Amino acid sequence: MLRVDKPIIAVDIGATNIRVALTDGSRLIDKVVESTVKLRSSCDLALQVVRLSKSIMDRYRIDSIAAVGIATIGPMDMRSGELFNVANLPMETRIDRIPLRKPVEDTLDVPVFMINDASAAALAEHMFGAGIGLANLVYITLSTGIGGGVIVDNNLLKGKDGNAHEIGHIVVDMEEKLVCGCGGRGHWEAYCSGSGIPKYTKLIAESREELWYSSLLYRETGGYLDKVTSKLVYDLARRGDEFSMKIVEDLGRINAMGFASVINVYDPELITVGGSIALYNSDLILPYIDRWVGRYTVNRIPRIIVTPLGADIGLYGGMAVAVKGLKGEI
Repeated sequence: MLRVDKPIIAVDIGATNIRVALTDGSRLIDKVVESTVKLRSSCDLALQVVRLSKSIMDRYRIDSIAAVGIATIGPMDMRSGELFNVANLPMETRIDRIPLRKPVEDTLDVPVFMINDASAAALAEHMFGAGIGLANLVYITLSTGIGGGVIVDNNLLKGKDGNAHEIGHIVVDMEEKLVCGCGGRGHWEAYCSGSGIPKYTKLIAESREELWYSSLLYRETGGYLDKVTSKLVYDLARRGDEFSMKIVEDLGRINAMGFASVINVYDPELITVGGSIALYNSDLILPYIDRWVGRYTVNRIPRIIVTPLGADIGLYGGMAVAVKGLKGEI
């Protein structure tokens, strides 16, 4: 049974998948997951959100809802409800601005509230997860990209456009060896994200050829670096592959630099970590962060844990955004 007269639709837009859930404002009732559509026009993303929302409403024979809450990858413009210069969405042609809030609002005829996905996740952690009762926390996602959401003194930091949390673009390499999807150089995301790890592997393979040619990773890929995936690197590291272990250790130290910057800037009581890279490989990520983060921090190191909300944290974030939005608090 739904706990409110009108349910809320929660949406989590990622570079790889879109998740849409039916919720009652405090829990997820049901959800659908689909690969993010490859954009041919600026309206395709909104159309996919509407279609999935209607499909889950039809499943439960629901005619009306209270609101839609969207947690989306960015950058975004909160005032216009548009995404702009998005580095990680799949596109057939370059699209600079993607309208989202207005077309969904107009089609479903309900209020739509949207914020950056990592900010929404921080809000979800604060309301429903490990951050209940804490005034200062940070959520970090290690996935296709790297992002963050920040609660300071019980306030969600948003910034002028809603992008006060693009921590994946912290510079971790002054030599600027790798180019980020945004076009910037030396960014954390260019090294430690799902899209960055194969690039970093290629960089090391070219500088450590003997180790590369003797590795399990070389044999598994047939020597084709374009077949390297983050999953394969972590899987082979668990099997003791020396080359893959070097990559994992290097990434751990770079992650520690990023986490240290977050700690130094926001001074949280808690950092929770999510995203597919972290959720599936926490055993090979968190220990290296714990080992190295103190080398780069001046503030007291907070507790760093995997989010208890798991892969659904984005949907909890969408639900949290809608609940806050209906109360006029977003």
